Amino acid sequence: MKLLGLEPEDIIPPSSLTVSTQIPDEERANKLRQKKQEALTRLREDRVKRLQGYLSTMSDAEATRYGRFVGDGVCHVRPEDLPDDQVLGDSSGEDIFASSKRLYAKIKAEQQRKAKSVAMGFLQQKQRSEDADAKLRELEIRMGGFKKEQKDRIKAIKKEAEARRDKCQANLAKSAQEREEYEARKMEEWAAASGRREGREEGSSAEHHARKIAAAEQTRRAAFMRAADMERRAIQRTLGEKTDAVEQRLAERLTTQQEELERRSKERHEKFQQRRLYLLNRTEDFVGGGEARRSQRLRGKAGQRQPGEQRDGEGKG
Repeated sequence: MKLLGLEPEDIIPPSSLTVSTQIPDEERANKLRQKKQEALTRLREDRVKRLQGYLSTMSDAEATRYGRFVGDGVCHVRPEDLPDDQVLGDSSGEDIFASSKRLYAKIKAEQQRKAKSVAMGFLQQKQRSEDADAKLRELEIRMGGFKKEQKDRIKAIKKEAEARRDKCQANLAKSAQEREEYEARKMEEWAAASGRREGREEGSSAEHHARKIAAAEQTRRAAFMRAADMERRAIQRTLGEKTDAVEQRLAERLTTQQEELERRSKERHEKFQQRRLYLLNRTEDFVGGGEARRSQRLRGKAGQRQPGEQRDGEGKG
């Protein structure tokens, strides 16, 4: 009964059962009294079965040990309850808990070593992440310089193209002016030669030739201007297409490089977060697991020293 946490009154049925006097109906009070009697009867039968089962398997040593604890309250420890020298060792003053202390020190050192390894691994991973971030910042700085250099190169190419275009237009204007001066000089020479001719018919012939020359000159000038305009447009179109192609290639290359940098940065960040969560979980497992194993060993020793109290608590539960 001590082992199961029972008292004699838990086995002996009571002489009578009472219910609350606040129940106004006598029939309902009788039904409640009957249900209470049935419940107590089943509980006593279950307790008796458990007690009989344990008594059938109890050894003589257990019977002797439980027979020493009689009465109520706290039972003091008697000299005959202590283990002999074969269990505790000789009485030469040697610490009987030296082995357990050495084992605990060994376990504690192993836990400290594991915790230090986890912490060092986390710090090394953090240092590697910081180095990677520094390299990424340096790469971004280099990419910024490269972009600036590309912009300066494009600006220089555009400036050079504008200079060539201005030079071409200046050459065209100069050629047109020289042509006009040449034509004016030839016309003056022709007019001077025509003035020396005699007769009205000759003057009429000179006017006719002048009109033909003027018409031919006008046609030639129009053709020349159309050719110059077509050449100018072709040069501008070529320069525009080359500029657009260069800008498009640069934009595509910058976009591709930026996407690659973002992808690598995201992968590094996710890997760092996963490693950090893994290390935190490992640290909690090492620290929490060590404390749990220590508590389990202490409870196991307490159960070995006082199995009666542990089983009493289970019986009451």
